Amino acid sequence: MRAALLTSSQLATYDQSKQMLKRVTGIQEGLLAHFGAAMTAGLVTTTVSTPADVVKSVVMSSKPQVEVRKCVEHIYRNEGVRGFMRGWTANYARLGPHTLLTVIAYENLRTAVGWSNL
Repeated sequence: MRAALLTSSQLATYDQSKQMLKRVTGIQEGLLAHFGAAMTAGLVTTTVSTPADVVKSVVMSSKPQVEVRKCVEHIYRNEGVRGFMRGWTANYARLGPHTLLTVIAYENLRTAVGWSNL
């Protein structure tokens, strides 16, 4: 579930952000457009995937392991919605650079083999 949330939000947000940056600001295809779109995608990806990371961490560290449903109920009951965003900053410190490097490498590989950019 977490991997699906991460990858789908990362790629979809990157593509949409890059198109919007180019349209609104007039930035041409290139490193600046890739950087801006990647950083935006990193923010969205972090926000979308952090709740799944929190639940996964709690389930994996509990002895005996609790069911995911019970874990979600426990976090919500004790901490509210904000409890699902614990560690957001640390997660972004990891996912921001990861997204940036991944999409810039992807764009450069596409160019190297003669495919157009996204």
